Amino acid sequence: MSNVIHLTAAERKLFEKIDSSLTAEWNVKDAVITYEETPEKRVARLRLLKVQSPDLRRMQLHAMKAESEEKLESIISSIDVDSLGREDFKEVFYALGPDMISRMLEEHLPKSQAAEDIEGLAGIAMIRHLLFGPQ
Repeated sequence: MSNVIHLTAAERKLFEKIDSSLTAEWNVKDAVITYEETPEKRVARLRLLKVQSPDLRRMQLHAMKAESEEKLESIISSIDVDSLGREDFKEVFYALGPDMISRMLEEHLPKSQAAEDIEGLAGIAMIRHLLFGPQ
């Protein structure tokens, strides 16, 4: 039985470059993102973000003031995903939106060197699919 991972065309190309011993058990499905991202929607999601961690609250304030996509990406990439509590985890990924999640996957797929790396990225791709894919 194979596991499912939802990837965009660009992510699939990166996934296919990973050692086949890590990817053989994965069934790649096309990521269908039906949500149309806009800067206004991103700002609205950041404003609605309800996080518990004081560090994430500070990140939220800085992110809302980001003057460029690059600055926003820099702020968001500083988040230690492994340290997030369950509620903060859900909130952060909703606030990131599909485009930022895709960039995150594109950044980390080439660095995958263990089965756990692929499992974690598949989880992030599934979150994107559930939040921003077809309903």
